[in-house]
Amino acid sequence: MHIEKKTYPADLSEAEWQLIIPHLPPVSLVGRPRHYSWRSIINGICYVLRTGCQWRYVPKEYGSWQAVYRGFTKLGLAFFQQLNEWLAVEVPLEAGREAQPSAAVIDAQTIKASPTGSFHGYDAGKKTKAACAIF
Repeated sequence: MHIEKKTYPADLSEAEWQLIIPHLPPVSLVGRPRHYSWRSIINGICYVLRTGCQWRYVPKEYGSWQAVYRGFTKLGLAFFQQLNEWLAVEVPLEAGREAQPSAAVIDAQTIKASPTGSFHGYDAGKKTKAACAIF
């Protein structure tokens, strides 16, 4: 009897996994060998981040919740920040664009205020009197 592993929408695709492999820490020859693969652990971490569930509710397909949490703490926040920074440069380059954006868009919004509101102004584009939104 063949049992298929259940997959979840948060699981990494093969292409995504191939991008992550070079950034994983090297195999340590010290200590006990890992029981679960890095792919399974990272899929478990993605599941927690995507669903917002508690570590104890990680599905068994990823391994024990303790193993997934231990993998998360071993990788650390720095791993995910470095991966994010690398992808922020790599993805635009792969799409044929420059690594750094050349333009930005700032959106403004006019909001109505009560007659006793403090800051009032006139939005010439919308031809309305409204409170100034200061963020």
